[in-house]
Amino acid sequence: MQHSRPVDGFEVQPEREVIFCDTTVLHPEDYEFKERLKKEWSLNIIETKPVKPFWQVWKEYGPPTIRRQYYQSYAKFKGLWKRHTFQEKTGKPACCWFCKDKPFLLAARKHGVKAVLTGLRCTESRARMYFAADYGQKHFTKRYKIWKLNPILFWTSRQLDEFTAENEIPVNSLYSKLSHFAKGKVRNGCLPCTGHLGWEEQLSRLNPNLYRFVQKLLGQTLIEDYVDVEDEAADACAPASFEEWF
Repeated sequence: MQHSRPVDGFEVQPEREVIFCDTTVLHPEDYEFKERLKKEWSLNIIETKPVKPFWQVWKEYGPPTIRRQYYQSYAKFKGLWKRHTFQEKTGKPACCWFCKDKPFLLAARKHGVKAVLTGLRCTESRARMYFAADYGQKHFTKRYKIWKLNPILFWTSRQLDEFTAENEIPVNSLYSKLSHFAKGKVRNGCLPCTGHLGWEEQLSRLNPNLYRFVQKLLGQTLIEDYVDVEDEAADACAPASFEEWF
């Protein structure tokens, strides 16, 4: 029999399995938050790792793209990533499948998990509004053979904030950082993800070096590249000293 204990106004059952899907490219704050909850709530965390490394998936299948840009992205990058059609065929980026979804399903089957809770809310995106209309707060996925329960699917942001405050539920510090520049679209996913609106602004501010790396993988020329070329040209034609000019 499971024994629960009250924690900050609600109940926690440490014996319940909590699957943490580590894609290996999450935000540092995500790992800190996971360790905090594990310690404070004595959670029984099962950690998964990608069945195929994130950057290997990127190399083989191409970058994740925004849903409405699937076909435009494929047309643009098909010369670089011939197998980028994974996203068009499945409706999700290959990295989500190999780094998160498949490891989760393998862990769920191994530990006999029959149902999972999600934090989806229909106000977060148009796609999730359609999801809410089609599936509601619970549905059985025939493909994955598992129940998905979405208890806060129809909550507003205000309701969520009020419930969190009233019950003193810990909040990932990343959300506070993102709220300053995300223009109301706060999204916590993999750090180098290019599959959501506003990813360029978010990544460039959170991790400028990784942003430059990702843009070069996408074949984008950065302004600093032009600056470097100008500097090299100036150095090549500059006199050894200013005295040569006089």
